[in-house]
Amino acid sequence: MIVYANGCSFGLPIGEEAISYNTVIAEKFNAQLINKHRPGTGNRRLIRTSLRDLIDLRKQTDKKILALLGLSFYFR
Repeated sequence: MIVYANGCSFGLPIGEEAISYNTVIAEKFNAQLINKHRPGTGNRRLIRTSLRDLIDLRKQTDKKILALLGLSFYFR
């Protein structure tokens, strides 16, 4: 299984010992994590890159994919 995560900085860990929710979920499912979260990301980038990445990923593997998309603020 693959956990694909994309969104803004709210999906990134804060501090040296912090763990993001993406990591917790990937560990729970014993899955590979692909984390594409970027600070300042808007919803347009999130949707555009997620669709592109997930289509490419589906072409590369037969593994199940869990997509975690963290939508940002409306005005971003």
